[in-house]
Parts: sequence; C-alpha cells; structure tokens
Amino acid sequence: MECCAILASILDISTLITVSCISLSACGHAYEVHVCTGSFGSLPNYVLNAYRKIEDQVESNPDTFHRLDYKPLLIESRKQIAKFIGVKDHDEVVLVPNTSDGLNTVLRNFIWTKEDLIITCAWNACFICCYCSDPLTFTAGTTTYDSISRTAQYINDIPPHPSTTQFNILFPDTWDNIIENWRQFLQDIKSVSTIFLCEAEAPF
Repeated sequence: MECCAILASILDISTLITVSCISLSACGHAYEVHVCTGSFGSLPNYVLNAYRKIEDQVESNPDTFHRLDYKPLLIESRKQIAKFIGVKDHDEVVLVPNTSDGLNTVLRNFIWTKEDLIITCAWNACFICCYCSDPLTFTAGTTTYDSISRTAQYINDIPPHPSTTQFNILFPDTWDNIIENWRQFLQDIKSVSTIFLCEAEAPF
C-alpha cells in the first residue's frame, strides 16, 4: 500500500510536469517530456517564437541581415549575457555553437608545456554481489563528455605532450565526500598548471 501511494505521488508529479512543459514547450506529446533542452530540445515556446521571428527577418532580406542587422542583435545578446554572468566588458563574452565547440576552441589555443596536466573525470559504480556478498566495482563511464576527452588525449599525443590523468568518482557516494576527494586529488598534483575538464553528463 505504501509503495502504491509513493507511485501515485510520483505519477501526480509527473502529470504536473508534463502539463507544465506542454503549455510552455513545442513538444506536443503528453507522454514525452524533454528536460535536456541543451542537447535535443524541445525549445520553450517563447524561445521558439523569438527564433522564428528572427528567421523570418533573415529570409526576407538575407544580405541586409548578414551585413547590417545581425550585428546590433549580437552585441545586445553579449551585453545581456555579460550582465547575467557578472562580466564588466561584453567584448569578453564569446558566443559559440555549443559547449564542445567552446571547450575545443579554448583547449586548442592554450600554450601548453610538458609539465601541464589535463584532468578528466570518470565515475565508477560499486554493487554488492547477490551470490557471495562481495563488493563489485566497475568503470561505468566518464562525466567528461567523450568529444572533450578525445581532445584532451589528442593534445597529449602531440608536442609538447602535456600529461593527462583522471579523477575517479565511486558511486554511491555523498556530495561532501566527492568534494573532499577532489580537494585531496588536487593537493596531490605537482604540475606547473592544471586544467580540469568536465562537460558533465548525469551518470544516473
């Protein structure tokens, strides 16, 4: 009975989320709720409507838009983002197609040295064997996005060959313990400079 009550509560919450998303989102399926809007959509309607308005402006006169109209829009967007993230000069704000493109641009423009260290993240899972009660640990994946991990490896493969290493997170674990392990991990590093890459994916 308790399980049924919990399930009913979850279904009620899911229904509310679904209704809310459908009212704000272009996704019209009551059984499908896109919450990963950064990767696959679906856009909120007010964003989609603004996008379509600009799209109509582009298509109505492409030459004028690309040569003149888009520049004030771009500058205003950068000013708003700069204000939001606390940057004084909007010229320091650069808009990129996506996170992977931005991180690759930054990584490939560093002047690396042999003493530098690039850190990526991996998460491991530990379960108890139902037959022998022994803990079983296996590497389940990375929290650094694959394309960024490959870029880190590529930079390691070419001169001046900065090193790469991996910070492992063992689940299940607490946030406090993960942070403490991360601090200890950094304290143990003796490199000249360090960059931590984590374009995170949710492991669960």
